[in-house]
Amino acid sequence: MAVAQTQTQGQIGQLNGLMCEVRRQVSRGADPDVRRILDWAHQQTGAEIALIASDAHAVEVSGPGFPRAVLRPVAELLARLSGGELATTVTYTGGLHLRCEALGSQEPHPVLVAAGRTELSPEAAALLAHAGTALTLLRQARGSYRIRRNYRDKARQLRFAVLQALLTGGPTPARRMTVGAVPPLLEADRLRLYLLHCPPGERDRLALAHQDPSGTTGRISWCTARCSTST
Repeated sequence: MAVAQTQTQGQIGQLNGLMCEVRRQVSRGADPDVRRILDWAHQQTGAEIALIASDAHAVEVSGPGFPRAVLRPVAELLARLSGGELATTVTYTGGLHLRCEALGSQEPHPVLVAAGRTELSPEAAALLAHAGTALTLLRQARGSYRIRRNYRDKARQLRFAVLQALLTGGPTPARRMTVGAVPPLLEADRLRLYLLHCPPGERDRLALAHQDPSGTTGRISWCTARCSTST
């Protein structure tokens, strides 16, 4: 009983380290640092780890000791994993035990490969699977971040276009640009514009804080002088 509890506590401690790394990377909002996840998996399993790109033809990231030559004999197997025919498989080639896992739910899949002189224990295989899950989550978070960033960029462009319409033609042409989502502010016949001067780092924060519920045409937009203009 005591041995089992010790093993369980050890596994929890290992996974806590992985989760801390995932949280750190997600908080940055940048591309996943795949190498750090692979390093964690190597430290926990003792195997050399590589992430194969979704086209199954190239190593995307690998640890320094990963034997890339071992991938050529299993190229067909990697293609089947990438194409969704297999989820997980183990094989032996070139004097090495390989464990390969397809990541994510969308085809083609990137493939996580672990290579070692001995076959992974069930515990080590589970830790490798957790590393794969972490990589999948980080990639999904990256996709969501890019979608949000693209949305904010488009919203900023629309706000600036509305501002230009207000400056050149008044509320009527501005309303035409926001058909289907006209903010209440543009329902007025006349508007007063204010020029706000603020530090560059405050522009986006102010625009987000003062946008209307639609999130598309808020009350603040960047002006051509790269200040914030409130309508």
